[in-house]
Amino acid sequence: MKDSSLMYTEAILDHYKNPRNSGNIADAQIRQRGINPICGDDIELTLKVEADVVKDAKFTSNSCAISTASADMLLTKIKGKTIAQAESITSDDAVSALHIPISPARIKCAVLPLVTLKDGINSFKKKSKENKTSTTE
Repeated sequence: MKDSSLMYTEAILDHYKNPRNSGNIADAQIRQRGINPICGDDIELTLKVEADVVKDAKFTSNSCAISTASADMLLTKIKGKTIAQAESITSDDAVSALHIPISPARIKCAVLPLVTLKDGINSFKKKSKENKTSTTE
């Protein structure tokens, strides 16, 4: 029987080497890039949103295993969820989803996809609000 920490490490490597949500959505309503200048992780999230529900989510990245796995797991989790549900995910949720101890130096790697998602949602909501305001004037 495998040690559970080894199984989780293997899961992270699997998400890193074989991400399920890798790619780009050309007609995405949310497109957000996030960069960690300290380690150089660079990620772009694209989300297809219909009626306030995340219908599809993809990412491209040039990032470490932790950041890539975190992005892949996060996007799997938010598909089919409302924007509000996606927005309610916390940094602790993102880190604990990896199921391995993350050193303080690597926390930013683990939460970069979530921070990028929240930045994208904020931009989307702002744009939606501006569009509603301009159509009612």
